[in-house]
Amino acid sequence: VMAGLRAAILMLNLEIFLGIVFLNVCFLVESFSFAAFAVYQEIFWLIFLFFFLLSNMLLVFLLEVNRTPFDLAEAESE
Repeated sequence: VMAGLRAAILMLNLEIFLGIVFLNVCFLVESFSFAAFAVYQEIFWLIFLFFFLLSNMLLVFLLEVNRTPFDLAEAESE
């Protein structure tokens, strides 16, 4: 029961972080349109501006798919 609760809380925390990253990019571009993202990146690529956020987002993606450093399901038996 506790493991399921821990996994659910972790999933909610990850979704909140991804939402914050998306909102930061939307506030910079001043639009929620993906077409506006493409037009903005013709001038300056967003990956250079948000490198720290995007590197953290890569870690969040690894947490989401339960890859090797973050595999909670396999660490349960230890």
